Amino acid sequence: MQVKVLFAGEGATIPVLNIGLGFSGIKLWVGQPFVGYTTMTNQGFNGVSFLETPLLEIGEPDPETRRVFAELHGSNVRVKIIPTIFAIDGGSADITVSVRRNLGGQMKEFVISFTADNCRGVSVTAGAIEFDAELFQLPRDEWAPPEKALPL
Repeated sequence: MQVKVLFAGEGATIPVLNIGLGFSGIKLWVGQPFVGYTTMTNQGFNGVSFLETPLLEIGEPDPETRRVFAELHGSNVRVKIIPTIFAIDGGSADITVSVRRNLGGQMKEFVISFTADNCRGVSVTAGAIEFDAELFQLPRDEWAPPEKALPL
């Protein structure tokens, strides 16, 4: 299975009030054939990050996980990105996307996790970027991940 991520976000969190200031958004292309998804959230974090991973081969997940990640429209996901500090090109990031589903009365979590190096963009963050969001399919003509999405 292949995957590509485009992430943009900035802001800060006020810990005592648990209020995020700013925005973050992600585009995720996953599969073979690809399906593209997008989401936005107002959960802020400390710093600013605009990163685009290369297209990555992440191996072959078990059939159940593959099926879940092939149909993410309307799914609530937990996204965690741990980027290095970098500017323009050459950064790396650990990315985890998890989906929880109620199957037969039991909650089950499906996860894809991977490391991407040679990311494009800029990242100056204080720790991990984590947020919960609902994914929506991109229009069909955007299902193929772009070669280079960031206008750098």
